[in-house]
Amino acid sequence: MNIWAADKTDDIKTMLINLASELEHGQFCIDLSDQWVKTGVYISRKDAPDLRAYVYTTGQDAKCFGIDLEYPSQNNPNNLLQSHENVTYAFLKDVLCTHLNLT
Repeated sequence: MNIWAADKTDDIKTMLINLASELEHGQFCIDLSDQWVKTGVYISRKDAPDLRAYVYTTGQDAKCFGIDLEYPSQNNPNNLLQSHENVTYAFLKDVLCTHLNLT
């Protein structure tokens, strides 16, 4: 997948490229099917697509991200989300690695 060809803002593309280069290859999927929102993207584990996170920059400080953590419906019958706002890339990466069990 050519991340630079995705119809997303440069800060989202840069974040995705950094994740792809820093984490073990093939562990996570990037959902680029949402063409309406250019400032956000869903990231999930390849082997657990219901366990995912939405990373976005809308409403965040410069060079910061928001992240909404989603859990599989069988573990989360009330569809609760865990959210973090205005986080640095380093914090975002740590949260993603913990939530999606990435290395």
